[in-house]
Amino acid sequence: MNLGPSFQLGPVDIRIQKGNHTALLGPSGSGKSTLLKLLTGYLVPDGGTVVYKKKALNLSEQLLLGFDDIAYLAQDFSVPPYQKIEEVFRQRLAKYPISVQISQLNQLAKQFQIEPFLAQKRDELSLGQLQRCALALAFAGEPSLVALDEPFSHQDALLRQTMLKAVWHQTKQTRCTLLLCTHSLEEAYFLTNEALYLSSGKKIFHGPINDLKKVSQPEVKALFGWVDIQNNKAAIWKRSITQKTTSIAFVVTDCKQAPKGYWLLGVWPDGAAGLIFSQKPASASEVVWAQAWLSK
Repeated sequence: MNLGPSFQLGPVDIRIQKGNHTALLGPSGSGKSTLLKLLTGYLVPDGGTVVYKKKALNLSEQLLLGFDDIAYLAQDFSVPPYQKIEEVFRQRLAKYPISVQISQLNQLAKQFQIEPFLAQKRDELSLGQLQRCALALAFAGEPSLVALDEPFSHQDALLRQTMLKAVWHQTKQTRCTLLLCTHSLEEAYFLTNEALYLSSGKKIFHGPINDLKKVSQPEVKALFGWVDIQNNKAAIWKRSITQKTTSIAFVVTDCKQAPKGYWLLGVWPDGAAGLIFSQKPASASEVVWAQAWLSK
């Protein structure tokens, strides 16, 4: 995909299995959002083929962008400006009986904490409020594929935790395929099981997200901490659970079982959201202690 003299996406050859949750990672300008638009029918490729449900899609012949069973949340949210949020939901759920519309709307509004905004229009909401409405809309009608582009970028630390859990719950409940475009390793680990890493429009890695740590490029290692990319040194500042009491307290908001332990979602003392690995589970509101170390 040629987007000008300074950038070209691809060729990128990938296969996303049904039901998989895939994180699109990479630095700004690497092609993540462009690839997301190509895969969801919102952008026509210059070459190559997009196959969905074993059918090659001829996107150039579409009268309207996108597909009925694919939900795409863009960074600008794409919420119509002249309708109330509740009306947008009802339009999205029009194929269902009224009782189902009401049930889905109430459930999503509660889970994504948007009940106070249903009677308002787009311009009456803050960016954070609008983003939560758009995020809930993405799951209306239980689409088979949900594509989210930086869906938590306007949320504060605690609301981000709530939205992460809401999305995780929805993906499990609907068994949808998830494509998550993000800069956050915490979000990627919490919501996805595989990762696609792009750099300058090229695929660097595609596989199980736990294998990301095996990639040697400093820019990939930087996801796990701070790396001296200029001097090409893979010295990373890390945080992890330790049995010793230190000065770094981590307040747990959720605990998710992993193959060899537990991912603890929570908040650091400075208010930043974080994700750390532990051999033992922890309950919500529990304070655990983290140790920082420098490894080469």
